[in-house]
Amino acid sequence: MDINILEHVTKYIYENPQKFKIYFKKTPNFLNKKLRFTIDDQDDFDNLKKLYVFYQKNDIEKTVKYIDEKEEIMNKMLTNIKKYTK
Repeated sequence: MDINILEHVTKYIYENPQKFKIYFKKTPNFLNKKLRFTIDDQDDFDNLKKLYVFYQKNDIEKTVKYIDEKEEIMNKMLTNIKKYTK
């Protein structure tokens, strides 16, 4: 089996439309910005760990507002979006 398929499950889904039905859903306006909720390195992990603590007591909309207010968190997200964009 292709190692890329094992690591990136969505690749397999997109390449096999006969097996899967894919639907795209419009995101709420407060999510229409560049955010990163994935872990590829230690910076991602540390960033999401901080956010998770906040999110446990809040909803996603408040969490996104929190990200907007925390320049350090947002900058790390933007840096890693650039770093890991293919």
